[in-house]
Amino acid sequence: MNEKLIGNNWQARKVENNYIVIFDDKAEIKDVLMDFISNRGIKKGHFSGIGFLKNAVLNCFDSITGKYTDKEFKGLIIAFDIFGSILQLENQISIDLRMTFKFNDEIFYDNHLLKGKVYEKIEMIFYSADTQKVIFTNKISLPDINDFSYN
Repeated sequence: MNEKLIGNNWQARKVENNYIVIFDDKAEIKDVLMDFISNRGIKKGHFSGIGFLKNAVLNCFDSITGKYTDKEFKGLIIAFDIFGSILQLENQISIDLRMTFKFNDEIFYDNHLLKGKVYEKIEMIFYSADTQKVIFTNKISLPDINDFSYN
């Protein structure tokens, strides 16, 4: 099935249980994420994508102070990897949104994206975990460290 969907500042295609979503120019990325998630009724899952942002605020690790601080980036941001997860806790949807990006010839790895505007477009794929069952067991099997066979 290849269902086409349109929402507030986004367009999507459903392919099996996943979605390919295109975010519109100048849209606030977190607003679009929340609109898409609520529109599709997604309660848990993960996503990844690429694209461009302009003027974003990220929570970055400062290696000098050893603390996380909010940092504003003004200008074009090239996002190599926008990724995160969706989780429902006590009937409240929560988004963990992270990004690896290039800004002024410097690369920043795995920072929390607090807000940012889409520049041109961003494309993401969403993997909804609503249809998957995860079963945990308390059995742990460790490898035999004395077994040197390659079978």
